[in-house]
Amino acid sequence: MTEAADQPPSVTKSPMRVRGYGILIAAGLLGACAGIPPPAPAGTRLEAPGDCGDWFLHLDAAIEPSGVRDAEAHRLPGFSHLRSNRLLASFADEAVHDRRKFPDWLRAMRELDQRSREVELRNLPSAALQVLRAPDKASVRAETLRCANAALAADLNDPDAAAISRRIASTRQRFVRAANFLGIVRSTCRRI
Repeated sequence: MTEAADQPPSVTKSPMRVRGYGILIAAGLLGACAGIPPPAPAGTRLEAPGDCGDWFLHLDAAIEPSGVRDAEAHRLPGFSHLRSNRLLASFADEAVHDRRKFPDWLRAMRELDQRSREVELRNLPSAALQVLRAPDKASVRAETLRCANAALAADLNDPDAAAISRRIASTRQRFVRAANFLGIVRSTCRRI
């Protein structure tokens, strides 16, 4: 009797299983390279003054189906005028606990959102402008900037900035966990 015949079937098939798991892991990593973080839930715009809340909802409704969402920065649910990345998220605790740093932190997230919106707008097909009822991209850009700056000013003048901080910080926790995983995946993607 041969040595392989004396062993249970599960032992003789183990190299096949290992290879199969290896293929599944490799496929998962390759698929993650093309992944885009999920959008913020619709209707979560809470700070937009007046008609700006509707503007951001319509803007996102034009961007999502067009597939031009900028995946470099993470959208913060409830804060359509702010985005974060790993660097800004790393300063969240400091900014939340130090009122002198909080405005600069908000402004940095606002600037990141503006850069992301520029990328999205540049890639937005002209047909998507109908959803926004806008004549051209310049008017979309101007309205987005007006609304985002008004929302930022409202955040900065809010007497209960601590509540804003807590909501951003709670969003940050989910982002940091996802970013840490994606950071590992992205470093793998660059080598492939």
